[in-house]
Amino acid sequence: QSFQYTRQIPLTAPIHCFGGKSDTTINTASLSAWRQESSQLFTLGWFEGGHFFLRQSEAWFLQVLTKRLLESYGG
Repeated sequence: QSFQYTRQIPLTAPIHCFGGKSDTTINTASLSAWRQESSQLFTLGWFEGGHFFLRQSEAWFLQVLTKRLLESYGG
């Protein structure tokens, strides 16, 4: 709660943002705000589950993450 955002120079790396569809602490707008933190590609992916969606969607998340990293860095 004490965090104070300070705008920085955008990263030169892509940002791949992920969230849980049932997470009541975030929304599309708050996750989409990460788009301004990079001058490169931004993606936003939603998974079944709440704040700890990784526990419910780990295998699918790892597949999507691998795909996003390969798209960004080749391979």
